[in-house]
Amino acid sequence: MTPPSKPALRPRIHAYAASFGADLARDTISALTDEGATVLDPFVGAGTTTLESLLLNRNAIGIDVDPIASRISRVLTARFDVDYFTTATVSFERQLSAFEELLVADPRVYEGLGPGSTFDLGTQSFLVPAEPAIAFWFDPSHMATLAIAQQIAKRESDHLMRQFFEVAISSAIIRKWPNTLSYAMDIDHSRPHRPRSLRAQPIEKQFALLRRVVRQAQRSVLDIQSALKCVDTTARIYEGDAAEKLEELDPECVDLILTSPPYLNAIDYPRAHKFSQWWLSPGRPPLARSEYLGLRRGRSNDNVTQPWFTPAISDLLTEFRDTKRYPDLLRYVADIASIVEQAYRVAKPGAQFVFVIADNVLQGRVLPVSGIVAELLSHNGLLDVTKQRRAIKSTRRRYPFGINGFSNTMKDEYVVTGHR
Repeated sequence: MTPPSKPALRPRIHAYAASFGADLARDTISALTDEGATVLDPFVGAGTTTLESLLLNRNAIGIDVDPIASRISRVLTARFDVDYFTTATVSFERQLSAFEELLVADPRVYEGLGPGSTFDLGTQSFLVPAEPAIAFWFDPSHMATLAIAQQIAKRESDHLMRQFFEVAISSAIIRKWPNTLSYAMDIDHSRPHRPRSLRAQPIEKQFALLRRVVRQAQRSVLDIQSALKCVDTTARIYEGDAAEKLEELDPECVDLILTSPPYLNAIDYPRAHKFSQWWLSPGRPPLARSEYLGLRRGRSNDNVTQPWFTPAISDLLTEFRDTKRYPDLLRYVADIASIVEQAYRVAKPGAQFVFVIADNVLQGRVLPVSGIVAELLSHNGLLDVTKQRRAIKSTRRRYPFGINGFSNTMKDEYVVTGHR
């Protein structure tokens, strides 16, 4: 096994609620795999597991149903042509500055803009997406700024470079108030609401924010490219339902499964990420909550007849049988069970499983998610299943709390492990 690595990079290209701890990912991958191994994260999120795998010279497979998460992970783990990357980002900024100058000179251009509006600047026309909710969440000046940025990105011929610009645009929307290109507060933690006083920043500050976000993301990507010169492994990022994408993988192809699965009804990624999706994929409806594990609603108690509904699982769920969310809880456990089953299929003999999860709160009661995951691993034939409490060192990791989140700011979690 390779020794613990030097401190990881801290790429900052996009806010992401409840992102996985890089320190834990790095130490786990170093301890449990050799160079050249393959690491799988079926809930890749912001790409921490895949990036740390690459930096440690492991191959990586990441899966996520969320389009924003998939973009972030691809950008973080891609191998860019550095010269082209630098030239393209300079061109993007120059075009932004040119259109900024035209907007500042004639504010009437964006007065009265709304969903579906078009406006002209110089010789070019720009379109505001037709999504009606844009009128509630974005000022007309935001609409002009984002329509310009989106069109510049859309004209980029290189697909990966275009995704980099899309991630930067999304980052300018999904971030801490008031330094955002929307009226949404707390959007970076998936709880958007409008402020009482609606006042957009001046055009100059909006474009300055865009340039700042692009430059910060550029520095992160260039740092990663420099680090990747020393390794020869690759990452594959798949967008789609984790269980379905796992079925497409070859059996016994993975050395380590390292993941932090979604929490039940605690973090609403589609509620926040739709703000970016309206601009990045106009005309394409954002994914529904029913597409996300942890947000799906259960329809009946039929799951109690499934093989995974063991006496131990039944005991862990006893306290929730009299609640209206019990069908949702059964659906959640069924979804996790399908992931564990498929992960077992793609794992090599001897492969390690590491699930990082916390016991969140459902309707005021502690939901023993860590115990549920441990039981599902054992039920699927994993050996030496253990559950260990771990303090969270980083103060940057924030989670929703309250009746359907966590009892307070999250300070610890469980590492559930086993091996095939």
